[in-house]
Amino acid sequence: MNRAGAAALVLALVACGRERPDPRLAEVTAPLHVTVRVIDAPVARACVGTTLEQVSCLMSRAERQGCVYVEVGEAADVPVRSKAPEPLRCMILELPGERAVLVNQPGRKATLFVEPGGERVVVDLGDSLHALYLRQGRLRLTRQVWEGPATRPGTLFHPDGALNWSHIPPFLSVMSSLDLIGLSDGDLEALLAQTPGGKATLKQALVAMTDEANTLGVSWSLVLSKLEPADRAEVRDALVREVSSGNDGALKWFLQRPEEQKPDFVEALDHALASSSIDASVGLLALLPLAPSRAEQLACELIERSWHENTGTESYGFVPPEPVALAVIASRRSKCPWVLPLLERNPCDWELQCDPDVDDEKETPLCTPAQRAAAVERTLHPKPGSLDEDEDEPPSWGPVLLAAVEVQGPLPAAIAAAHDRRLYALSYRFKGPEEDDPCRTAPEEPADWACRLPLAVTTSSWESCRLVVDDAKKTLTVTPLEQY
Repeated sequence: MNRAGAAALVLALVACGRERPDPRLAEVTAPLHVTVRVIDAPVARACVGTTLEQVSCLMSRAERQGCVYVEVGEAADVPVRSKAPEPLRCMILELPGERAVLVNQPGRKATLFVEPGGERVVVDLGDSLHALYLRQGRLRLTRQVWEGPATRPGTLFHPDGALNWSHIPPFLSVMSSLDLIGLSDGDLEALLAQTPGGKATLKQALVAMTDEANTLGVSWSLVLSKLEPADRAEVRDALVREVSSGNDGALKWFLQRPEEQKPDFVEALDHALASSSIDASVGLLALLPLAPSRAEQLACELIERSWHENTGTESYGFVPPEPVALAVIASRRSKCPWVLPLLERNPCDWELQCDPDVDDEKETPLCTPAQRAAAVERTLHPKPGSLDEDEDEPPSWGPVLLAAVEVQGPLPAAIAAAHDRRLYALSYRFKGPEEDDPCRTAPEEPADWACRLPLAVTTSSWESCRLVVDDAKKTLTVTPLEQY
């Protein structure tokens, strides 16, 4: 290679190494600055075979990958600096308010249309059409208006090629609940004035987002206040239907507004609970003050369901019952024939102990009546968010189960006596170092083992150990079978 060729090669390599902005497909600078750029790179491939085959492979056109993105405002013509490979760059381009990816494939051309006033921008990529919605010069959201291979609607453009803005959806019809957050009264009035049939469009949008009602807070109340009474009632009816189908968001909207908890809401809540389409804890707590008798009935049905769930579960553990259902039965002093059988399914569970002042490893007595009453109160009047936030532990079912059992009648003497056995003095008899005793590492805890034995049984063997219960002396003795 001569010197001129070598110099050209060096210059080409240097040029390839420079950081260059992504090619610009389209740009406007007034009434605001908007730029459409493309990331277009070949898909990496391995060329193998003979030298000729490899050259042919390298010379052939490679499949392309990348994306088309749009920038607005101050960042509209600032090159995106990233050393990430092209496909990965498309994944990290999004920048709230300033940059958004329109399509996840390279494009060759783009045409920009900006609405007078700069509230909406449309990007025509040839095989798709995208609307951008802005507020005070910042990008709020993007929506795809059309995509091939469907026929491009003829109404989108006038005969002279100008965009027909009346056929581009207004912001009010495409917004989500998050887009309402931060809207002032003035913003909302301006949007209503800009949108043909503004209030009707707003009503339709609210009906479509009723599942997000609880996330809007003050914004939702502000938006509803702009509707006529009949339209507000229609939105509320949609929320009632969402409750009936088990939508947590709609339920929480009603829970925040006692004045809206009318008979149709109660009926919808009842249906959601009866069909198990809503969280039982939240639903029962909401229904209890509105229809206490019905809440009692549904609570008993939930307890029955729990009893069935725990039929034949020995191989994979006990399925905890619903604490709120048990607390409803206990607080209302309701008779429910499934409460005691549920306790009998798992009469020795550690959840039935609730002394807060001792180590978790130590056996403690059954919850006292006072502890049971306090547990019922905590379950029926939880801290805000404690039923649906990870940082708060759910209510314990043990003490409320005992409280519900008390309402049915005295705790069976056999269950009380079995629990007394857990508190007996425990001793291990092993002729050798403690760390070699196989019974100290056995899967069955001696206290739990003793509790689960029939009261008439005082000696039991399990795996390599034998347990002897002395009810007179109140002792538990564990000895390896090999020493007998």
